[in-house]
Amino acid sequence: MPGVIYPYPQITVFNGDGGMEFPMIVNDGQFSNKINDVYVTTHEIAHMYFPFYGNK
Repeated sequence: MPGVIYPYPQITVFNGDGGMEFPMIVNDGQFSNKINDVYVTTHEIAHMYFPFYGNK
């Protein structure tokens, strides 16, 4: 994200189940197309920039 420094020294994204973020780790599922893969990965990475913020 431009102008916002990533708060951790590195990030690891792996193909697990669903989509969930943890500090420095993104667990992504396997999706039917690349658009969904990119969306879920960027969505979970964004949570690490602004942890504990969510939509209701």
